[in-house]
Amino acid sequence: INRNRGGFCFELNLSFNWLLTSLGYNTRIALADVSCNQPVPAHVVILVEDLIDVPVLVDVGFGTPGVCNVLLPVKFGVDATKEDLHGDKFEFRRDDRTDRFDTALYRTRIDNPEVEEPMYRFSITDDLENTASEFQEGLDRVLTTSPTFNGKRLCVLSDSRGHITLGRDYVKWVEKGVAVRRIELPDETAWRAALLEHFGIFLTPEEC
Repeated sequence: INRNRGGFCFELNLSFNWLLTSLGYNTRIALADVSCNQPVPAHVVILVEDLIDVPVLVDVGFGTPGVCNVLLPVKFGVDATKEDLHGDKFEFRRDDRTDRFDTALYRTRIDNPEVEEPMYRFSITDDLENTASEFQEGLDRVLTTSPTFNGKRLCVLSDSRGHITLGRDYVKWVEKGVAVRRIELPDETAWRAALLEHFGIFLTPEEC
């Protein structure tokens, strides 16, 4: 926080959960399985109680913009579909493929309305401690073998129009699912300059 750094789900959602509980909210932490098919579930979400008659899913740590900026009451059925600021739609469905999880979150992107993609599944009754063994196993996968986190450098930030992504050698702006601008970054100096300009993050020479 002091260095204006980002993070991944275990850092962001657990930190945000600490903030919520400090402000008096009644929350639970749940393990989630991204894409509903991971060998080791390695995501964490927040369930907030007592706001309405059902838990509300809060996820500020998911890498893809959209779910990060919308509150999602865990209700089922077409009438319970929620839409974010950019036009993506979210829907909960019951999931009985395993004994571990019972609820799946699906998304329909505004730029691909014919496809309903599974974002992740979780258990609506989970109430795990930060030190839960499943979190330790998931965190170990994130830090060691996950291609998403170990195969490339990536930084994503949502804004009021969509999101900006800093990839291996480019920075691009996306609005309503469509890339509206892209700048190629020819070298490390340009990459670090883009990271500072667009994300406010400064890396020391020793940091990759």
